[in-house]
Amino acid sequence: MSPDYPLGKKLVHPNWRQINAKGEPLGVEDLPSSITRSTGKIQKDFIVGLEASEKNIKWLSVNTQTLHHDNVDYVFSTFIDITEKHNLQEEVSRAKERLKYALKGSEIGVWEYNTEARELYFSNEWRKIIGYVPSEVDNPYEQWEQLIHPEDKDFVLKNVNDCLANLSPGFKIEYRIDTQKGDYKWVGAIGKITARAEDGTPKRFSGTIKDVTDQKKSEEAILASEQKFKNAFHYSAVGMGITDVEGRWIDVNPAFCEMLGYSKTELSKLTFREITHPEDLPECNLYVDKLKKSEIDTFKFEKRYLHKNGGIVWGLLTAAVMWRENNVPKSFIAQVVNISNTKALISQLEANNLQLNLTTIDLENKIEQLEEFNRIVAHNLRGPVGNILQLTDMISEDESLSELYMPMLKEATVGLDSTLKELIKILEIKLNADIAYQKCSFEEIISNVQKMLNIQIQNEKVSFKMNLEVPGIDYPTVYLESILYNLITNAIKYRRKNVKSQVVIHTYIKGGKIALEVSDNGLGIDLQRYGHQIFKLNKVFHKGFDSKGMGLFILKNQIETLGGTISVTSQPNRGSTFEVIF
Repeated sequence: MSPDYPLGKKLVHPNWRQINAKGEPLGVEDLPSSITRSTGKIQKDFIVGLEASEKNIKWLSVNTQTLHHDNVDYVFSTFIDITEKHNLQEEVSRAKERLKYALKGSEIGVWEYNTEARELYFSNEWRKIIGYVPSEVDNPYEQWEQLIHPEDKDFVLKNVNDCLANLSPGFKIEYRIDTQKGDYKWVGAIGKITARAEDGTPKRFSGTIKDVTDQKKSEEAILASEQKFKNAFHYSAVGMGITDVEGRWIDVNPAFCEMLGYSKTELSKLTFREITHPEDLPECNLYVDKLKKSEIDTFKFEKRYLHKNGGIVWGLLTAAVMWRENNVPKSFIAQVVNISNTKALISQLEANNLQLNLTTIDLENKIEQLEEFNRIVAHNLRGPVGNILQLTDMISEDESLSELYMPMLKEATVGLDSTLKELIKILEIKLNADIAYQKCSFEEIISNVQKMLNIQIQNEKVSFKMNLEVPGIDYPTVYLESILYNLITNAIKYRRKNVKSQVVIHTYIKGGKIALEVSDNGLGIDLQRYGHQIFKLNKVFHKGFDSKGMGLFILKNQIETLGGTISVTSQPNRGSTFEVIF
C-alpha cells in the first residue's frame, strides 16, 4: 500500500474489504478515524484488516486522535503493520484451542508452577483426575506436596528440584497422589521448564498429569502373572522349555537340563530337532506345523529324546504356541514329563505277559504231551505185559510147557524192554531243556551223518546238494546231529524207485533266526489226508517199510524243547521239504 491511500489521495482498491479483528466487515462509520471524527474520542490499537483475498490480509494497528489547527479540526491517524504479529497470535490462539479440546478429550490435567510466587496452577481436569472440584484445591506448592504418597515424595521432589536447579531439562515420572476419597491414584507426570529469567534461572515450570492407575494395575497383574510363570517354569520338577518358531531353545528350566544332561548354554545352541530321535521327528514336525497354522491349539506326544551321553530318554511332550498381536507365531512352550521309567515298566510288563503267555502255551503243550504220553504208555505196555502175564500163567499151570513158551516169554520181554527204552528216550528229550550248547558247524555235522549212513548212501546212489548260507550255529551237538540224521534217513528210506535220489540241504536266515531246510525228491506225503498227524507218535504213512512212527515225533520234541519249530511241505511222488527254525 502506498502512502497515498491513508492520506486519501487515492481511493482504496474496490476489491479490498475492511474487516475487524474477528473478521467481520467494517463500514466507513466503523473505522477508527470516523469514530474519532464523530465523537472526538481517541482510538488506540484499533485493529483493522485489509482483505484482498482470504489468503491475503494485511493487518494494521490504527491509533487516531483529533488535532485542531488554524481553526480546522483534523483527525490524526497512525498505522502500524502488525500482519506478522497478528497471524502469530491467531496461530497461538488456535493452538491453545486445539490443546484445550485435546486435553479435554484425553483426560490430561495441566499444571504450571510459578517459581517466584511458589504457586501451582492446576487445570480443572487436573483436579478432576484426583476427584476434587476447583474450590477444594488451592494453588500453594506445599498443598501439592502433601498430596504425594509418602513413599514417592522424595523421588518426585528430587526430579522437580533437579529441573529447577538446571540439572535436568525435564522429567517423565509416575507417582501416587492422594484423592478426594482418601485413596491413592497412580499418575504419569511430565514436566519441563517453559520460561527463564535473564540469568537463566527457571521462572515457569509446566507440565501435565494423566491417570495411569488402570495401566499400573494391568502392569502389576502382568508382572505378577509373569512372576508366577517364572516361578512355575524355573522351579518345576517337570522339564519345561521355550523355543522360537525355528525350534531354537530360548529358555529351559533346570529339570529339563537334568533330564537330558545338557547345560542351559549348551541347549541354547541346539534346536529341539537336534535332540529328538530321528524316528520320532517326522510326527513331531507334523504337530508343530499344525500349531503354526492354528489347526490345533496344543498337542501331546510321546517321543524319544537324545541324552547328551548318547542314551534315550522317553518324554511325554505337551506343547502350545504363543502368538504375536498380528496372529503370527512368536514362540512355542513345551512341557516334558520323563516317562522313561514308566516305559521300562510297561516294556517289562509286556515281556512278562509275553513270557506268561508262552509259559501258558508251553504248559498246555506239556499237559497235552503228558496226556499223549499216558496214552502211549497205556497202549504200548498193555500188549507186552499182557503177553508176559499170559505166558507166565501158562507156564505156572504146566511146567512142561516152559521149554515151548520160554522163547516167547523172552521175545515178549525184549519187546517190553524196547518199548520202555523208547519211552525213556522221549522223557530224556523233554527233561534235557538245559543241555549245554556248543558251536556247531553244519558242514561237519552233515559229514558225520553221511559217514554213519555211508552204506545206505552208496547202495541207493543218493546225491547231496548243499547251500550253506549260514555256516554254523550255537546248539547242542547231539541234538543237531539227531535232527539231521532223522531227516536224511527218512529222505533215503522213503525214496522213489527208478528215480535217482537227491537230498538238498540249505541253511539261511529267516525272520532274524537261523533256518535249516532238508528237501528230497522221494515219495512225499499226502498232507491233505495226513497233515494233522505228521508229528504224532506211531503214525506211519507208507506201508512196506520198517517204520514205527517214532522218528518225527522224537524230532519235533527235540526241536521244540529247545525253543524251535519244525514244519513240512510235501506232495505225493514229488518229495518233501522239512524246515527247522532254531
